[in-house]
Amino acid sequence: MDIFLIDDPNGEPLNATGSLNTEKDDFGLYFTTDRLANMTSNRLTSVGDDDIYGVELDIQKIKEYMRPAPRLITGLVRDGESGEVLDGTKITMTGCLERNYTTAGRKSLNESIPYGSANCEKGPLLIRYEKDGYETKEVRVAGWPEAQKILDISENLIRKPVPQEEKPLVQVRIMENQKFIIYFDFDRFNIRKDAADILAKVAYVLLEEYKASEVLLTGHTDTRGSVQYNERLSKNRVETAKKWLVDRGVSAKRIRTDYRGELQLAVFCQDPLRREQNPDLCLTEAEHQLNRRVEIEILNK
Repeated sequence: MDIFLIDDPNGEPLNATGSLNTEKDDFGLYFTTDRLANMTSNRLTSVGDDDIYGVELDIQKIKEYMRPAPRLITGLVRDGESGEVLDGTKITMTGCLERNYTTAGRKSLNESIPYGSANCEKGPLLIRYEKDGYETKEVRVAGWPEAQKILDISENLIRKPVPQEEKPLVQVRIMENQKFIIYFDFDRFNIRKDAADILAKVAYVLLEEYKASEVLLTGHTDTRGSVQYNERLSKNRVETAKKWLVDRGVSAKRIRTDYRGELQLAVFCQDPLRREQNPDLCLTEAEHQLNRRVEIEILNK
């Protein structure tokens, strides 16, 4: 049993909450002055069964207690094929409620909207989703009733198709045990123009020729730098190549990755003495270049 108050003669009674109501029975509020009143309660501090309490009332605070809790806007934006949460998606809301968001990492949107501040009972509410590499999507929401506490604006986006000019003009045939190899500049993991041309062929093969196959990307470095640093560098090269393929429409679920650092060289120093003295100077720059690579193998052909 609780005490309810009404602020508007035509409105609905609202639970006074706060210090007036407890988990026990609270009732029989009787005003003796504008601020003082007596009430009956069997709350835990009661001596008998139902005791009479004197209370001093701050009407403004009671009204604040009576205000409904704020409503929430939540949601995640995902890749429509892989289900991965998309970072950096721009969300624009217009109509009965205007908001601008940019998704951050894997965190869901979570904004409190004060009760009564959004007159969206009858809508309309327009939501636009924009992200590089994906088709822009617009959703129309008929309305957001006051009784609905949470507005979930989660959505899936579809990748844009691979641009036609990036597809090879001739069909690519994969020979048994054939690997694609892309190369990197010293101490770098960005995709060069020659590497992009090869990755475009890989994307074409996976999207047009071997639509159910997986691909393995294995990263390597030359011997310059520490073993730990080169391991991280080879991982960065693999992740950059993977992102390039994913941005062109290849599902992340089809891409396996491995990184070996400097442990599997394509070219190594043949001179034991020079290798022991300074292996970095034992190879020419062209030979070092052959070690700075990501090998790409189509699996389950």
